[in-house]
Amino acid sequence: MKNNVVGIRIKELRKSKGWTQSDLATQCQLRDYEMSRETIAKIESGIRLILDTDVVQFALVFNVSIAELFDVPNLKCRLK
Repeated sequence: MKNNVVGIRIKELRKSKGWTQSDLATQCQLRDYEMSRETIAKIESGIRLILDTDVVQFALVFNVSIAELFDVPNLKCRLK
């Protein structure tokens, strides 16, 4: 099972903006939040647990509510 559900949503939001993982890392860094492309890849794939501070920062970067980061359609199917 994946270690986080937010990673699924981060990947969707990133792709909807046409950003690469490197682009997202740059957007985080522009907001003084250190995040590497490698860390984003691990979050999106569920390898790395996501911290509460990460959730807040990603919500700011994507200009969405924190709740929206947890809004993953068909969640049960996607966690298998």
